[in-house]
Formats: sequence, structure tokens, C-alpha cells
Amino acid sequence: MKGTGFIQILKTVLLLAAFVLLAALVLKRFSWNPFTLFDAAADASGTATASGSPAASTALLRGGLRGRRHHPGGGRRTHPGHRGLPRP
Repeated sequence: MKGTGFIQILKTVLLLAAFVLLAALVLKRFSWNPFTLFDAAADASGTATASGSPAASTALLRGGLRGRRHHPGGGRRTHPGHRGLPRP
């Protein structure tokens, strides 16, 4: 089983390299300024006025970005996930 550990390490390195490359490409598009990226995302979403503004944080607290409906079945969708795990 030595090969499976090597494969997991290789997959981790490749995923991290892909993440770093993708993050660099996105930041390069916004002139290496993450706040410009956040402002562009806020402008495109239409729900928040600007990054870090009080309106953006209160919209999150009031559930404005999620909508008015609350889904009580959300816990039921994720709870049975432990059934696929091996028993001790």
C-alpha cells in the first residue's frame, strides 16, 4: 500500500499547485489587489454596496443573501453522511 500514499501526496501537490495558479491568474486580472476583486464581486452581486460596508454585513446577518425561506431539512441532508463510514 505504499503506492496509495504516494498517489495521495501527488494529488495533494497537484491540487495545491492548481489552486495557487488559479488564484494568481484571478489576482493578475484585478491588478494584484484583492480589494478590487471584492468590489467587483459586490458590484456584480447587487446585494452588497461595497466590500466591508455595514450594509454588506447586515445583509448577511438578516439572511438577505440567502432569502427569506429557511430550509429546516438542511440538517437531514447532511446528517446521514456518517452512515458510509466504517465502524470501529
